[in-house]
Amino acid sequence: VKPQLDAARRLGELAGNTPAMVLVVDDDSFQSKLLERLLGNAGYRTMAAHSGAEALALIARQNPDLILMDVALPDLNGIEITRRLKASPRTAAIPIVMITGHSERQVLEASLKAGAVDFLVKPFDRDILLQKLARHLAA
Repeated sequence: VKPQLDAARRLGELAGNTPAMVLVVDDDSFQSKLLERLLGNAGYRTMAAHSGAEALALIARQNPDLILMDVALPDLNGIEITRRLKASPRTAAIPIVMITGHSERQVLEASLKAGAVDFLVKPFDRDILLQKLARHLAA
């Protein structure tokens, strides 16, 4: 039994060393690439979607550890996608941080009511973004 236990321990250690996967959902390709580069340089793995439908398709194949969700998307808005993800037992535990160029109170309230854990207004500070990611990934 000892070889199997040792192998299981090694797998557990390897799993703990795997960088978190962050899904960036933003229809602005420049913003998306900027976020992917910033997150990659910080040690995260990333995948990107440029529409609500693309995000839902990616999540159906692989659950990310955290989602950075733009509010304004060309098909579904980020708040509606967040509601859908939080309604599913398979994806409800994924932390979603909303990103938007709009800082109106109603957008913030709707995002949090839909199930988002945090909010960033564009343009955002790199250090604040990374602090929020670290906080929500640790939770």
